[in-house]
Amino acid sequence: MYPVYDCYPTIDMEATGRNLWQLARSEGRSARDLGEAVGGVTNQAVYKWLNGRTVPTVDNLVILADYLQVSIEDILVIRPGSRRGNQGADYGESGAGLKAGDPLLFFRSVVGRFVKAFLRQCTVG
Repeated sequence: MYPVYDCYPTIDMEATGRNLWQLARSEGRSARDLGEAVGGVTNQAVYKWLNGRTVPTVDNLVILADYLQVSIEDILVIRPGSRRGNQGADYGESGAGLKAGDPLLFFRSVVGRFVKAFLRQCTVG
């Protein structure tokens, strides 16, 4: 059974884009460098990330974090949860049904711990 929370954290896309740009600049990297690092992503797509119109996919976040020598948490800017009446998802680290080495298990363990910190401020109903 999945817990039901009264609020959920969200990714601040604009702040994440600014953060990604600052991290890239601090390493002397350009937008073109970022696109090439993730396997030929277009400049247009990279500028959408940097301007906060979209965020990189999970796969691209893993590559960017490695390329910039930071963690995914260093790239993403998470806003505390806003109140909603939706059913929650389990952000736990159990990885039920996943095998060791599965990228989803890695994602759940890294991001799960990060998200849990924000969910603690919400009440479970």
